[in-house]
Amino acid sequence: MAKKAFCQSCGMPIADDSYKGTQANGEFSTDYCIYCYMQGRFIQPELTFDEMVEIGQKV
Repeated sequence: MAKKAFCQSCGMPIADDSYKGTQANGEFSTDYCIYCYMQGRFIQPELTFDEMVEIGQKV
């Protein structure tokens, strides 16, 4: 059974590559989801952990 990945920022399960964020070079991030991290940067770096979890629960 494969180990399930979770975003290290918001805790959202990363079911497949379509939910993975991207590095600056375009490669998939192994640590963050598309809602937290894109093109090597956090999308909303000012948010707290609790705020990121709340966003993840709505998706």
